[in-house]
Amino acid sequence: LSERFPRERARAELRALAEPEERDARARYRHVLGMVEYAARHDALAEAILLGAVADEAETSVDDGYHAARAGLRAAIDRAHVESLRAWAAANPRDERVVETLHLSAIAEQTYDADAAARAFRALVRRARSGDYAREARFRLGLRALDARDWSEADDLFERTAADADVDLDRLRSRYWRARVSEARGRGAEAATSYRAIAADAPLGWYALLARGRLLGMGEPEPDALPEPATDETWSPSRVELSPEAAFYDGLGLLADAAAALRRGEAAARDDAGL
Repeated sequence: LSERFPRERARAELRALAEPEERDARARYRHVLGMVEYAARHDALAEAILLGAVADEAETSVDDGYHAARAGLRAAIDRAHVESLRAWAAANPRDERVVETLHLSAIAEQTYDADAAARAFRALVRRARSGDYAREARFRLGLRALDARDWSEADDLFERTAADADVDLDRLRSRYWRARVSEARGRGAEAATSYRAIAADAPLGWYALLARGRLLGMGEPEPDALPEPATDETWSPSRVELSPEAAFYDGLGLLADAAAALRRGEAAARDDAGL
């Protein structure tokens, strides 16, 4: 297949090939076809094909099992697919994607069993302790505590997520919801002070706008006027030149493989330059 082909044509070319009878060749074929279907978000089909690759004991079985479970959950959010994700995580405890997998399974579980999802989020926090997934788990537990009117628990969780945030948007989100806790528990002056601080720190941000709305809803004076947006006419987007191998994978929609090909090309270029 050429990187010139659109993704749909590449899919058609792959599907036109007869599935090999020899197990190793068939496993490789199923891996490639399953990943193309996965990238195209033909999720039920991708799940079936990738599970076939796992059954053939492909060299890529760990990845195929992961993507089969992800595709299944995208196709249908239900208990069976959540358990499939968790089964993959249990079978591959040292894989770097385990925490992400447990996080995704807990989010999906929220749609049909909020109590079980809360237990899963708490287990995730105990396992990961810090980082993006632990922080998001604490945030969701904070929202649950707020809904349950457990003010102290909610305030503590939002305070911890704000302290752990390494991105301003995450920090503002946690500060905003902590202010919502103050407002809900009847501490209006404390909430108003927090809302004003959020509006001042990032006046054009989403949570600043929400904070302004809460202030107005509380009957507080209008915060300072929004600043005029700055413009930078010197900026222009840059374009990444893809190697032929990276372009091939990009054309199939296999972005992780394309990124890996780019990294290999960069490493080779550094070696050639003696860097």
